Amino acid sequence: MGFWGTLVICRGAVALAELPVIRALGREAEPWAGPWRPGWRGWRIWGSTPEGLPGELATAGLAPLLTAQVLDSDAALVTGIDPAGGSWAGWLRLEAALGHLVPPPAPFDDEGNWIDVDIEDPAAFPAYHEELAETRARLLAAAPGGRATAEGAVAWAAGSGLPAPSVDAVLAVLASERVFVEEQVWELVRLLGPVGPVGPVGPD
Repeated sequence: MGFWGTLVICRGAVALAELPVIRALGREAEPWAGPWRPGWRGWRIWGSTPEGLPGELATAGLAPLLTAQVLDSDAALVTGIDPAGGSWAGWLRLEAALGHLVPPPAPFDDEGNWIDVDIEDPAAFPAYHEELAETRARLLAAAPGGRATAEGAVAWAAGSGLPAPSVDAVLAVLASERVFVEEQVWELVRLLGPVGPVGPVGPD
């Protein structure tokens, strides 16, 4: 079973575990060792978190920050907010995320008999494919991905006082594949600058 939860990387002295928004979740914010640049820290929060968590953390004084809301190690919504309030967001493995957000219908009839149909065929399950398309469009409207996400990430790094990578370098990470999406998140975080110079230690 993969990781369900949120990774938080930020700069500042605010204690994440003591914030009301974190206490309200009723779960521990587990420190993530990094390594990080001086002043930067990381945490893992297990379990589902509110959609607006990144904004609440920024309001509480944790900007600049990056969050990655991870779905069973299959997909992640990465959000960045800089000290001036500028933000960007993008999905890693959007299609895998849709598999969790819009579960496919079971290929059985009303009596429990298996139906030999292709779930990927829109004609066989029109309502499912309509919901899938609507959900994909809604997610992309909020987090468009591709070059828009890459440019936002580069601007975030520059606005956070970090050495900004090239847009093409970010695009390469966004398009890469890893066994666990946390590994892809780590590559993105490393590229954007919060990771310190000590060895490439990813999420364990």
